[in-house]
Amino acid sequence: MRLLEIGCGYTTRWLVKALEDNEKVHIDWNADPEYFKKSYDPVLICIDNHDDAPEKPEGGSSDLLQSNYIQFFPAMFEGLAEEIKEEYGELDFVWFDCGGPEEYRSFCEEYLPICSGYIFFHFTYYRGQPNSNHDIISEFTSAPKYLDEDGKSLWSQIDLVEPHKYRQGSVTMLKRQDYRKL
Repeated sequence: MRLLEIGCGYTTRWLVKALEDNEKVHIDWNADPEYFKKSYDPVLICIDNHDDAPEKPEGGSSDLLQSNYIQFFPAMFEGLAEEIKEEYGELDFVWFDCGGPEEYRSFCEEYLPICSGYIFFHFTYYRGQPNSNHDIISEFTSAPKYLDEDGKSLWSQIDLVEPHKYRQGSVTMLKRQDYRKL
């Protein structure tokens, strides 16, 4: 219900499409009717400071601003976590596709505490090997703040590696195990 994308681009259109398509879900014999009684009022919060972001018609994505689901912040993401949490609540899904080690560290420090579901990081491997972005994520998810009473991380992690790619050769997915422990 509460999605965040940092670094808008190709993925933005697909996230909006998924939210739109969710309103047209085909209810088959395996669907839980109780689930579909819940209200559906999702929001995709997009943060991007680039010139080709959706607010610029020449960027080719100005039609995205017409979507009922998207809230666009033409800004840097640093310093916005508390404002976003106050306005929208905790985040269920995050697509982070922005910068390098400095930005990864800033994101983990500021946004991990308000993420209650899934986080996808784009570019955690380089030429088939973990890079410094991956190391930063691991550093944060293994910090005492994110460990349970048995010393296990509150985050599960899966790395999807694309070794044939030169850059952005991976997606690392985190899933919050129990966000209430923080």
